Amino acid sequence: RRIIQSSDDPEGRPIGFWVLNWGSAKLVNFIAMILTQEMLGYEVVRSGLGDGSTTGLYATAGCADPNHYLTPNLTTGPKCSEQPDYAHHVALEVWDYADELAFFERLKAWPRVHPRDLGSIGYRGIEGMYVFRDQLHAANADGLLLEYYKDYNASRHKPWKYFDSYSAIDPARLKFCKDTTIHLNAKTYLEVSGDTDGVMIDSAGGVHDNEIERVGRCWDDHWWLAPSCREMPQNCIPVVTAGDGWYIQESMQKAAVYRLPWALAVGRTSRDWEEIGETHRVLPYWWKPTSSFPARQPEQIIFPPYDKQERDQGILISQADRVTLGKWASANLEGKAQPVHSMLARFSIPQGDIEKMVQQTTCDNDTSCAAVACEWLQRHERIWKDWITVQCEAGMGPVDKNATFLPSNATDRSACHFCPPGCFSEAAESGDGWVCSHCPAGRSSTSSGGARFGCENCPAGYFQGPPEGQLCRKYEVHEGELCTACPGGRYSFETGSTDCLRCPEGKVSEYSRGSSACIA
Repeated sequence: RRIIQSSDDPEGRPIGFWVLNWGSAKLVNFIAMILTQEMLGYEVVRSGLGDGSTTGLYATAGCADPNHYLTPNLTTGPKCSEQPDYAHHVALEVWDYADELAFFERLKAWPRVHPRDLGSIGYRGIEGMYVFRDQLHAANADGLLLEYYKDYNASRHKPWKYFDSYSAIDPARLKFCKDTTIHLNAKTYLEVSGDTDGVMIDSAGGVHDNEIERVGRCWDDHWWLAPSCREMPQNCIPVVTAGDGWYIQESMQKAAVYRLPWALAVGRTSRDWEEIGETHRVLPYWWKPTSSFPARQPEQIIFPPYDKQERDQGILISQADRVTLGKWASANLEGKAQPVHSMLARFSIPQGDIEKMVQQTTCDNDTSCAAVACEWLQRHERIWKDWITVQCEAGMGPVDKNATFLPSNATDRSACHFCPPGCFSEAAESGDGWVCSHCPAGRSSTSSGGARFGCENCPAGYFQGPPEGQLCRKYEVHEGELCTACPGGRYSFETGSTDCLRCPEGKVSEYSRGSSACIA
């Protein structure tokens, strides 16, 4: 299989897929990796697991440790470099709330490492804060509608009676605040809420826009407490999210503005987040497409309608819109593996298909995840065939599914094979890589793939006639021989012969085959 090579890495490396650590993202990565390996012929590797969408940006920028992007120092945290040693080339299902503006601002001095946006992955995401149905029904019986944000208002209601205390959750199952998005710059939160007690000066001494940077304040090392319940923490409703703190910044704003008595924390791992949701009465961050919490049937909490103008200013107190999910590639992928780059640009999974797939597997193990991905590929060849543009390297040419070599304008290319003896590789007229063509009459080649430098003249005693048609095929020649030997009674006395001459009357060929002269 092919690998990515460069002058500073002559041994090369496989194409690295940085996999975001949730079910739907794992599924689409399996689909893309299978196509890259089996259809395009490249070696692939899962180069790492990302805690959140933003890690996908840092991974495809060549950063060696994307999960530490929250660390202020680029070189010691995510380990980014102006001359990266790319291990991660692809990140799929990057939710567009990933802080792209902050990312590109942070790496503005290194424009050549900026990853390439390959567009939408086809389906869209929905995310927000949800309430489990059993808690919803218990509150409804008492006249409280927990599917609406207003009924969480601590000034009017007592919603905490339907939830566990946040202190009941084992802190060993939670991330420290400093390792989550609670620790991001809280300037916008402060402007929206005026909550000076909910933030603190960054202990790392960060400065942003000539101002001392402030981040979310933590209680008990793991929790951010909303203003409406800080004086009585026992009334704070535990709100638990996953990853690096998905939806935390939005939840902080909503909690402060609407007086929601929330305590926000992040599960240490995805499994911790799921088990907390399965065993405690909490409010979970949840999203679609996903198969988490099937027994508890989460329902989304409804906030005021989506307000694009506010959201463009970073004010996140309205209902979230459906989220575009993107595909990102490293800056070097197109030049090093153009067929893969081209396939990923076309890669698009229908909404209904991904929703069905996540119901078939949680992708807790690779075996079940790969099985569902393979089944989708087998059932939907008509979809993914349109993504594949097979472009072959020098020495090779495109073939169809029956391994028949194809001309340069063929659309049913399925793979690349080395050009066989009797053929040579030349640049396709369409510009789509290289194709295998017949050597012209009087010339041939001896080995597979060795013909990339052209064809050689047949030696004296041998010949090669005009090719039959344009498609490349194997010549029937003896192993190690360049062309077809002249049979007994015939000869060719010069190189590059297209046929053999009959020996004059009274003479016979010098040898039983391969004669360059006739003798008496």
